Amino acid sequence: MITLRLKALFFSALIVITGSAAFAKQDDNPALAASAIPAALKTNAHAVIRYANTEVSVESLNRVKYKRSYAVTILDEQGKAAANLMEQYSQMIRIQNIEGALYDASGKMLRSLKEKDIFDRSTYQMSGAFHSDERIKAYSFNHTVYPYTVYFEIDETLSTTFFMPRWSPQPGNDYAVEQAQFSLSYAPEFKVRYKELLLPPGARKDGKDAQGRPLVSWQVRNIAAYKTQPLSSSDNYDRPTVLLAPGDFQLMDYKGNMNSWNSLGLFSYQLNDGRSQLPEDKKALVQSIIGTEKDTYKKVQLLYAYMQQNTRYVLNAYGISGWQTFDAAHVAHNGYGDCKGLTNYLKALLAEAGIKSYAALVSAGDDYYRLDEQFPANNFNHVILCVPQAKDSIWVECTSQELPAGYLGSFTQNRKVLLATETGGYLCNTPFYGKDKNYLVRKISVRIDPASEQQQVTMQHTYSGLLGDDIASIVKNKPKDQVREWQNTRFSFPSYGINDYSYVFTGNNGIPALEENVTATVSGVITSTQKRTFLNIGWLQNPLTEVLQNEPRTLPLVLRKSFRITDSLLVTLPEGSQIESLPEGKSIDYPFASYRLRFEKRAGEVIAIRNYEQSAGVYKPEVFADYQNLYQELNRQKEDMNIVLLNKTP
Repeated sequence: MITLRLKALFFSALIVITGSAAFAKQDDNPALAASAIPAALKTNAHAVIRYANTEVSVESLNRVKYKRSYAVTILDEQGKAAANLMEQYSQMIRIQNIEGALYDASGKMLRSLKEKDIFDRSTYQMSGAFHSDERIKAYSFNHTVYPYTVYFEIDETLSTTFFMPRWSPQPGNDYAVEQAQFSLSYAPEFKVRYKELLLPPGARKDGKDAQGRPLVSWQVRNIAAYKTQPLSSSDNYDRPTVLLAPGDFQLMDYKGNMNSWNSLGLFSYQLNDGRSQLPEDKKALVQSIIGTEKDTYKKVQLLYAYMQQNTRYVLNAYGISGWQTFDAAHVAHNGYGDCKGLTNYLKALLAEAGIKSYAALVSAGDDYYRLDEQFPANNFNHVILCVPQAKDSIWVECTSQELPAGYLGSFTQNRKVLLATETGGYLCNTPFYGKDKNYLVRKISVRIDPASEQQQVTMQHTYSGLLGDDIASIVKNKPKDQVREWQNTRFSFPSYGINDYSYVFTGNNGIPALEENVTATVSGVITSTQKRTFLNIGWLQNPLTEVLQNEPRTLPLVLRKSFRITDSLLVTLPEGSQIESLPEGKSIDYPFASYRLRFEKRAGEVIAIRNYEQSAGVYKPEVFADYQNLYQELNRQKEDMNIVLLNKTP
């Protein structure tokens, strides 16, 4: 699945744009003087869009004119990235013209962009694509005297309507916008749909262009920069945006319709239909692999494991291949494929085993696009496989050589996807992994030796579900010396060295787990006097993520992951010692989490049990203060986490 081509259009449209006479390119332009920027627009800003205009004109299903011009004033070094030009192009995106100029703080032009200075190269080794037709044109004036202004004009033609630009006049929270406008025109027979997000009242105007075609335009002014609020993203956009999507569209030689999710899914299915024929030797191999196995999940796991061991992921983004898979025979012969190719290959293997499955289009990653049921659009960057079942469907991440069948990980879990079937597309949800799947259980043992500064600590950890993904990736994929280095920095003891480390992969019901055993020599956790020994257990890690916000909270608290962490610490006391005091137990409840800490005394032992449970959700803004307070409370608690013993008297 192509991601770069989408990103190219999206990045280009972030600073989108056409022109006004006051800001047209000229030798000297007092209107661009930094002193003319209103003071309110400089607050929290590192760059200011002085004006930004864009024109999108849909001429036909395979011809879209896309013109932009913009001027942006760079206030300081932190805003210098806004001065760089980078445009991606390919078979379906042609750049007709690029112009640019650099102005000083007063609006005096220092130099203009020359075509020979534009950097032009393939995206090979930049994009991760093995085979791609995508290239980039890039340029930077490399100016360092602030403030200064850059001006660019870009004229492009798109030979497809399958993906279209979006308009986001404020590229980031640290940009302010003086004025920006956007216009969309199209032939009536090629109607374009749009959706407005977070625009001020009256921003849109409807009319006709010079040819009498529908013309829709938007304009915004004086948008201030702002400070971000951590753990607050609950939607796709937090700034003014206009989304575009076609009705009928064309992708190279293929035509389709995007007015509904059903029609878009049907197009994807038909685009890839007939490409799942296996070679005869692979058909025979399938039967030998599954043997007499009757259970559907076990057959999926067997064939998935075979594919994992005999193929690898290679991204192919050349022309139509960004959306149309290589056929199964090609993957079988060459041993590689991208997400579409590997998904199609496993689909073919399963079909030979009598198991029906479908490709599912998905927006993958942590910063993924949440599908809008009311606005069908092409916002996908990945493909996974779904094996429908009467109760719970089996989902497979075909690009992984590590995950078990039925487990997706954080890359694609808990989101809407578009299932592409012979009867059209259907929205459905990938699995959500809750606290019963995502957990960490840590069992720690310490035998106190008051005569030594070093203590021997034994740890047994069980990571399950999403909480084990990162650990599993490290121990599987990193070189041994890097794993050793990581082991010697991952724990929160004052000082320690790892004596022994081992792990084993376990898990059940398609949820992976990792169990590890660690022994370490630890220093700095006990202090002894003639009468007493103090064991500090404040090195137990804070289960919350540190987030800071001093300004008033106005956005919801958004927690994406449900999980639980249980710690049990067994302390074996020196012979003859007595417990003088233990830390105070805790019981804290908030809407988003609960925390429990308790201590048990046994003969010659102390057991500390700590449990933290967090629930994913969108919570009211005022709950953010509770989250911060709980984090700070658990940090303060570390200072009082001392087990105090009375030493054995001679």
